[in-house]
Amino acid sequence: TESDLLVHFIKLKGNFTRLDFAMDIFDSEGKPEDLYNRWHTPGLITKARSVNIVQGRREKENTGTTVYIGSRQSERMIRIYDKGKQSGLKLDWLRAELEYKGGRANQLASAMTKYGVNNGGVVHMRQFIQFTDVDWFEKALQGEYEEFEIESIGRPETDHDKWLRKVVLPAVSEAIRTKTPGFLEAIQAILQDAEDEKYQHGPSLTPTN
Repeated sequence: TESDLLVHFIKLKGNFTRLDFAMDIFDSEGKPEDLYNRWHTPGLITKARSVNIVQGRREKENTGTTVYIGSRQSERMIRIYDKGKQSGLKLDWLRAELEYKGGRANQLASAMTKYGVNNGGVVHMRQFIQFTDVDWFEKALQGEYEEFEIESIGRPETDHDKWLRKVVLPAVSEAIRTKTPGFLEAIQAILQDAEDEKYQHGPSLTPTN
């Protein structure tokens, strides 16, 4: 199994240079562009600092759209694309792929051996994209799985980091979900101020490649 392979390589003290986790989503009536469009709003909360969109073509055939959340040169990124069109099939079939490289790949491999491939992948995907108001993406991440603390890479997590993740982020997500009056406008103002000062705290209102 995939878990056996991971355990085998870890026992050999192998170094994972890249590890991907894929999630197939059928009959969602959604599009990769849904997530790209949310980048301009507080409807997408992610640790990624960039987003990009590419229209695929094979000769004269449209092979669907791919959205990259995060830099393709960084250690972690999510791509969402129309797998049905790419495969030349008349299927409502989207695929979301979490791509980890370097230290992140080893981090993900360790989590998958401890908690299972699916469990580890979903928790890491949710940690990277913490919230969206895209129904089909949120439903794909629902289900029974065990939450766990993700091992830190580099700087250890501080009490302030934990407070932001465990208290502030859930409160922000709930306020967005319940459409608290004036809340989205306040978030947009904060993001605009941060952008004006050339600092990035959350999703950018103006995506960069």
